[in-house]
Amino acid sequence: KTIPLEVFIDSTFQLNINDQLPGKITQRLLRLGYNQVPLVEDPGGFAMRGGILDIYSPAHDMPVRIELFGDIIESIKYFDPKNQSDAC
Repeated sequence: KTIPLEVFIDSTFQLNINDQLPGKITQRLLRLGYNQVPLVEDPGGFAMRGGILDIYSPAHDMPVRIELFGDIIESIKYFDPKNQSDAC
């Protein structure tokens, strides 16, 4: 079974560098089933602290770190959840 196409479309969003972070991003991620955690280590978790938003999507092998300047996205990079450093 899969969810209806309309629900899928309404639940997805794309973040790009220089975009403004969507309002109520925390509530949106919680509604999608993500868990708010202090440190992102496992798929399905996210953490927001200062100018950083970490998200570990189950669709990816590694989590992403979104660095913000205010509410504008400055960078989006994968990072290693074990040592929390950039995955280069």
